[in-house]
Amino acid sequence: MAPEVDAGRFRGDLCCRINTLTIRLPCLRERSDFDRPAAACIGRGAPGRGIILSDTLMRAFRATTGPGTSVGWLARRAQHAFFWILREGS
Repeated sequence: MAPEVDAGRFRGDLCCRINTLTIRLPCLRERSDFDRPAAACIGRGAPGRGIILSDTLMRAFRATTGPGTSVGWLARRAQHAFFWILREGS
């Protein structure tokens, strides 16, 4: 934020007030509660279908690295998979 203050686009006094706490949010693969957001994505993607991710697929999701590997990324992958699963089943 210091460059923004130096450029005059952000107030220095506000920067000092809000720049007191840093919160680090781990990427999805580093989270200890990975199964919880994964299950939430499954529930939203195919409600009432009883779809459960296998342990193998969960390990594959956990092992995925790179930028953008987030809960949103997982949700998009799950939606894509549901599209094909449900398409094949109909």
